[in-house]
Amino acid sequence: MNAQTILQKIEDDARLAAQQAGIDAKNNVQEIQTSSIKRIEQMRDQMVKQASVESEALAERMRRMAGLEMRKELLHQKREVMDQAFEDAKVQLCSTEPKQAYKFLLEQAASVAQGDEELIIGEDHPQWFSDEFVSELNSMLKAAGKPAQVTYQSKKRSGVTGAILSRGGTEVFCTFEAMLESMRSNLEAEIAQILFNN
Repeated sequence: MNAQTILQKIEDDARLAAQQAGIDAKNNVQEIQTSSIKRIEQMRDQMVKQASVESEALAERMRRMAGLEMRKELLHQKREVMDQAFEDAKVQLCSTEPKQAYKFLLEQAASVAQGDEELIIGEDHPQWFSDEFVSELNSMLKAAGKPAQVTYQSKKRSGVTGAILSRGGTEVFCTFEAMLESMRSNLEAEIAQILFNN
């Protein structure tokens, strides 16, 4: 074999090796690209799924918050209606016939009085009280075995519909406002059932 043939063979082998290396490199690049594309698609799919889950969770939180706000507003409106119902009840009580109001307030005062209080009447509807109120109250207290020493204070209390028994810094309210307030907690459930039956 001559040198020219050997050189040609080396050159051909080198060319074939270079072509094969180029083909192998292209295949490696293609495998790397395919693998990278798959990884990118998997990451994108995973991010889309995570974003979907997070957006659904956010939407659910927003629905819950909207529901809470709606219930809060509904409760506020129900409270306003309830307050108005009690205010209307007070107005109706205040339109009671003077004789009935007198009798009711006299019985209320007699049931809670100790017998030595000072009677203060409210500025609202003072016509319900007559000069005989204190003497009738004392007579009822005496009949119940209590001291009959309730006195009348000429000064009236503003914003009050009824009477107040004052003794040693303590006041007992025999008023329509106090009566409604004491009954309110018991009546609210019944009134809510009537007003908002659903």
